[in-house]
Amino acid sequence: MHGKTNAEAKTWLLAEAAQLRLDGDEFDAVSHSEIPDHPVAAGAPYDVETHAQAMAEFCNYYGNANLVLVSVREPYLDIQPGPNEIPMWPHHFDIAVLVTLEDGVPETAKVFGFGFDGDASCEQPYFYTYP
Repeated sequence: MHGKTNAEAKTWLLAEAAQLRLDGDEFDAVSHSEIPDHPVAAGAPYDVETHAQAMAEFCNYYGNANLVLVSVREPYLDIQPGPNEIPMWPHHFDIAVLVTLEDGVPETAKVFGFGFDGDASCEQPYFYTYP
């Protein structure tokens, strides 16, 4: 995305989604999360090269966290419905394994999770768990 604007990124992403026969209608949906103002939102191009070292560190953190979560997920593979694949949630930018213990409505089914995040609540990225 280096040197590309948000508009160019959107055009590319929607073209890729269309090739995969994915619906791009929700692409412009309003986020329920507070996203800090940034020059890219006002039309400035992405500048990956200036932040290459930080981007590499970011990739290392999340790549290593994914390896840990893969191993955490494995013992629960026999449970039904069981663990999800390991997604990244864009509204929090965290990755997590959710282990669902019963069928039913996802919002009320018994579930527990293990995840990894980096946010303003802590100086360093961290792992978390919750019932």
